[in-house]
Amino acid sequence: MRRSPYRIADGLPTLPSQPGLGVELDEEQVTAANELYHREGLLDMCLEPP
Repeated sequence: MRRSPYRIADGLPTLPSQPGLGVELDEEQVTAANELYHREGLLDMCLEPP
């Protein structure tokens, strides 16, 4: 759901150069995941045994 991948250098993620956590979410993917959650009730499936 991120717009850009983490940058890895010497096997470690690099620190962002801008303020904040360095995470920019793809709002379209977040919205699609939220709609799927509300439609399918995925949380209920995880909490209750089949």
